Amino acid sequence: MEQRRDREARAKSVPVKVKSFLEDIKGMDITHAKALLQTIVKSVYIWRDGQIEVEFR
Repeated sequence: MEQRRDREARAKSVPVKVKSFLEDIKGMDITHAKALLQTIVKSVYIWRDGQIEVEFR
């Protein structure tokens, strides 16, 4: 039960963290922003129907 609550709390914090991350990288040059993203994102798939799938590390 405790693991479930922890997982739910982490899931709720994701939008805030993503917004913060986006604000942080806005001022970076492309090279630094890309390097930072590569530490978080493993791969991105863009499907023909326009759907985007992101795989995190």
